[in-house]
Amino acid sequence: MSQYLIVDVDSWLTHKGNEKPYLDVAIPSVLESVFCALVGAFGKLPDERIEVSWWKDLPRVLLDSCPYQIRINAQNRNWCQYVYQFSHKLCHVMTNYNRNKVHRHCWFEESLCEMASLFVLHELSESWKTNPPENVKGAAEFAPNHAIYCESAVLQYMTPEEYNNILSIHLPEWFALKLKDMEADSYLRDRNVVVALALLEHFQSAPSLWADCGYLNYWNVHENETFEDYLNSWEKCLKCNDSDSVRVPALVRKMFYG
Repeated sequence: MSQYLIVDVDSWLTHKGNEKPYLDVAIPSVLESVFCALVGAFGKLPDERIEVSWWKDLPRVLLDSCPYQIRINAQNRNWCQYVYQFSHKLCHVMTNYNRNKVHRHCWFEESLCEMASLFVLHELSESWKTNPPENVKGAAEFAPNHAIYCESAVLQYMTPEEYNNILSIHLPEWFALKLKDMEADSYLRDRNVVVALALLEHFQSAPSLWADCGYLNYWNVHENETFEDYLNSWEKCLKCNDSDSVRVPALVRKMFYG
């Protein structure tokens, strides 16, 4: 296991509802596969270790924690749930959530983290077939369930008809109508999912796009009055840091402003 990922298996094993002793080896393997898929796409390691443990409340990455502290509530052999929850919270770490904690554009980071869950589920639905994680019984046969879970996760927030039509909507028009609400509340999951789905195909085709997202929150986001200002600052930040890639701000601008 990567030295950057520490799994507190005891937090699962001491909870009455979790089966033992199989989970003590299976959970770290599942989380490691998520870590490798997403961190590999970002192309860089986190700047601190990440400690993952179980708790009964909603999944969360704690503020101002060092090492980073991620809490999830997936249990037993619900591997898809582990993947979905950990991917989302790991994405917050990789997009530097602690640098700018609350601002009007947090909805975009939330949408990226929702996309991270969908991205990793799709990745593992394929990679587990040929390279299943160690210590997870029947992982290769289980692999297609990740893609099924991905679709069911999206359908929590929209009807099947909306899901089938999502990429055919006129995104700039939708965005103009929804932006104000998203700026007021970054956790409107039905809107986060639309943004995530709109971007997902591009990131699946070119996973290296995640590298741009590794520079989010490197600047004073609070100075960005509009989302266009935010995209411009992101672009400048990438250029100032000599990033090999300056693609995603332009992609987002084109998709949501036309």
